[in-house]
Amino acid sequence: PTASRPPRRGRGGRFPPRAAFPMAAEPQFVSLTPEQELVFPLQAHTQVKTSLRLSACAAGTKVAFKIKTTKPSRYYVRPNQGLIDADGSDTVQIYLQEKDCKELLAEAGDGSDASLLTSADRFLVLACAVDSSTFDEISMLPSDRRTEELNRLWDQKKREEREEGRRSKQGTKLGVRFELPEALGSANAAAAAPADVQNRLEGLDTVTGSAAYGSASAEVPGSPESIFTELQTQKKKYDALVNYTVTLTAERDTLTNKIQDLQQENHRLRNRGGAEGDG
Repeated sequence: PTASRPPRRGRGGRFPPRAAFPMAAEPQFVSLTPEQELVFPLQAHTQVKTSLRLSACAAGTKVAFKIKTTKPSRYYVRPNQGLIDADGSDTVQIYLQEKDCKELLAEAGDGSDASLLTSADRFLVLACAVDSSTFDEISMLPSDRRTEELNRLWDQKKREEREEGRRSKQGTKLGVRFELPEALGSANAAAAAPADVQNRLEGLDTVTGSAAYGSASAEVPGSPESIFTELQTQKKKYDALVNYTVTLTAERDTLTNKIQDLQQENHRLRNRGGAEGDG
């Protein structure tokens, strides 16, 4: 009888690892607000920050999360990892380092670098499911021990994916955009405008050079310039409202977390007191 052909080996005579096979679709454990891009409003002499809201979206599933960035020296993320109860949420504050804010404003000051508005920086939000016992155990730990256990949890998830060839965590990428101060942004927009639009903004007719539109602020209703200005104004009002809402939500989540920490501490003290009384 003909001998059966041995299994095909991979490079170097070894069988390909299980993780080399295609993985199933990535699971979804949290929804993000904003969904695609983090916006940092640049402002001198101000702590520049933005907020990211994470909401558990898998029914009845407790979640662990971790946030990474391609530029860790530029940003301070608080908290950069944590736990979210089933159907709960948490708000992360992301701060831009002051020195980086100054550098970005200085580079954008002459209006020559419009690419500053969209950055190559990226954030990665990881999320995975956590069983109830692990969730409760980690939640009861002090902050330093909690960080150690969370790091151990992520190492475990990485090993599981590598060994079992299946995805057990969600990974969502977010872009970064910097918003220039209103005065600086307006100056840069005017500098980049075509000559005919520039002349109109200055109140000059492109043919005769006479004062056709008055001052730059007296725009003709319905003109492209007035429509653009109105759209920019409405966008700023909307962004301000969103930021205010996110800030209020962050303050609520911070207070909720503090209450939970106090309740857990009270529970530990009661247990300790009961144990000493029994002794």
